[in-house]
Amino acid sequence: MYEFDYKEAGLLKQFADKYRLCILIVHHSRKDKSGDTFDHISGSNGLTGAADTMIVLSKSQNGNVVFSATGRDIDSIEKTIVFDKETFKWNPLQTCNNPRTINDYNIYTHNPIIITIKDLIMKNPQGIEITATDLLQNIYETTKTSPKQNSPQSITRYINSTLQHLLLKYDGIHYVPPTSNGGSTGRKMFFAKPVVQQATTETETEQINNLEE
Repeated sequence: MYEFDYKEAGLLKQFADKYRLCILIVHHSRKDKSGDTFDHISGSNGLTGAADTMIVLSKSQNGNVVFSATGRDIDSIEKTIVFDKETFKWNPLQTCNNPRTINDYNIYTHNPIIITIKDLIMKNPQGIEITATDLLQNIYETTKTSPKQNSPQSITRYINSTLQHLLLKYDGIHYVPPTSNGGSTGRKMFFAKPVVQQATTETETEQINNLEE
């Protein structure tokens, strides 16, 4: 299911990137409201793994509508919004106290998975391709601890659903999930921090400036 969802959503993302478009996919949410807000998005983590940004509208216990958003290129936000019947617009009421957002960075910097990935990239500036099993072994060798996600399946799911967004947000580290069939070398994930080379011509400088804009 993950591979199917990631492939389908990935095709839309490729199309959007190619033509510099914003494609908004309106999707269902789960009835179960426990756990992380973005886990409420129906389907597998493949949908959220392929999307650049996720937005969830939900109702709080007191009946207010809550707007939550997170993604690769934005800061995580969570606001209570109210509908204005005169202007037919949703307006922010107040910013919610969101422990998940507040503690994101502290949890991130002390996470043994993050510490190990950053260490591997430091040693391999061109990027690192690694299986989940080898990553777990490296985590223990680097930090002398084991993460809560201590199986290849669980650590892969955790990176796909949560850590990949934080890696990009805080350290500019890009992540590519393992393929469905790794062959004799095993299913490998890929981590890299792109290095922007210095422009040597006016044309290259202009191209980089256009990309940054």
